[in-house]
Amino acid sequence: MPRKPKSVYTRIEEKTAQINKLKEKISICETELIALNKERESIEMEQIFSAAKEKNLSFQEVLDLISRSNKRIK
Repeated sequence: MPRKPKSVYTRIEEKTAQINKLKEKISICETELIALNKERESIEMEQIFSAAKEKNLSFQEVLDLISRSNKRIK
């Protein structure tokens, strides 16, 4: 005997539940992405600091170099 098809109301509830689960998963992924971007930024800042230290550059000299390279890019 064939199954009785689900009512439209049941299907709407199921689809809404699916959407809510996906929204929750997206929220979790966005939070994880923010944390990963912060971690990347921290690593990059450490690399910049180490490179400046190896070259005996002051903080101001690093800022000047960044400023000059920004002017060349534009």
